[in-house]
Amino acid sequence: MNAPAHAERSLPHNLEAERAILGAVLVSPRALDTVADVLPERSFFRKEHQRIYAAMLAMSRRGEAIDHVTLHDELARTGALDDVGGPAYVSGLSDGVPQATNVKYYAKIVARTAVKRSLIFLSARLQELAYEDELDTAELVDTTERGLLEISQEAVTGDLRSADRLVAEIYPVVEALHEQRRAVTGVSTGLSTLDNYTRGLQKGNLILLGGRPGMGKSTLGLQLSLDIARHVPVAFFSVEMSSQEQVFRVLAALGKVDGHLLQCGRLGESDLQRVGQAMTTFSERQFWLDDSGSLSAMQIRSRARRLKARHGLGLIVVDYLQLLTHPKGDSREERVASTGRLLKQIARELDVPLIALSQLARKSEDRGADRRPQLSDLRESGALEQDADVVLLIHRAPEKHEGVVTDVPPVELIIAKQRNGATTSIDLRWMSEQYRFAEVEYRQ
Repeated sequence: MNAPAHAERSLPHNLEAERAILGAVLVSPRALDTVADVLPERSFFRKEHQRIYAAMLAMSRRGEAIDHVTLHDELARTGALDDVGGPAYVSGLSDGVPQATNVKYYAKIVARTAVKRSLIFLSARLQELAYEDELDTAELVDTTERGLLEISQEAVTGDLRSADRLVAEIYPVVEALHEQRRAVTGVSTGLSTLDNYTRGLQKGNLILLGGRPGMGKSTLGLQLSLDIARHVPVAFFSVEMSSQEQVFRVLAALGKVDGHLLQCGRLGESDLQRVGQAMTTFSERQFWLDDSGSLSAMQIRSRARRLKARHGLGLIVVDYLQLLTHPKGDSREERVASTGRLLKQIARELDVPLIALSQLARKSEDRGADRRPQLSDLRESGALEQDADVVLLIHRAPEKHEGVVTDVPPVELIIAKQRNGATTSIDLRWMSEQYRFAEVEYRQ
């Protein structure tokens, strides 16, 4: 967005830095490679600078040399020369450039002021919308979230790193792993077989836990959260169930009592004692629950940020993905995919694993005898399976496994995708009345 002329003095900008960038490119055309990926045209405050920079980018894309003569010719050819101040202004851009090698620092200044202007423009737009009576509040919040997301994405910059620098960064990590000799390098899930295959939940990873209704994905997500909350703070966002429903499940799982009888008030004295002990145990866990009925990924990010600042953070769990409030998009799949990408960004930004529960499409039930879920069964799949680092799918196995120490057919937890590991499956025993899973024991 271009700045209005009357706001030139009030809006954040640094014309000296803008001129220094353009002049640096004229002095040393390679300087354009340094700034091209971090500065779009709109980062420049002055329209004239935007047009000059756009001409430089166009010439670079065509592989043409950039100097005073060629730039003058390009601007004249496109009819922009007079609009940018004429030949004299273009020729004077390189006058007084401190050092072309400092162009990346000039770019940081320009990028910083551009972000500030974007925030000012967004706030002004939101002010206008807030006064419109016919505008729905949810739509205003959605506009705010999308605007902030776009600005935050513009502010993220990176750079290529050399092999020797990468080795210098990874060496102490390899050395520490060798000294510790730990099988679990991430956050332990409490399920040893799952930890053996995944090395635990890794920081910055997006883990999708999918299943059809009634398969126990919410139960497993809550169980993992409770076990991990023994060691690190956990933020659990429950969009589907209220806090009371979730706590009843927690007490049934920790107390190993029948959850239905608990909610009906029909437990015996010994079971009630176990519930009391479960309350004490639960109150000591580093577990935070948000049961807001309507949540967006942006709200999850801000609340998780606050928790990390105050108490630390080791895991985020979202129950479940499709029920979140999604940004606007042309299709349902695009909206869910956008939320999935943002959840991945949250995991990386806060440096914690993030588990997002996800529904599976009904088509998995229409495959006849083979109803084992697949990656493509993720509802509104598309980009979800690409963005996820790990995908776990829950399946109620129809056959009985020989040697299982139980008459209850095991539930199969399929590791359908693992970016840094093997795909396989493990067996779990689902004790539905106690809202928990147990690992299956096999006779030797």
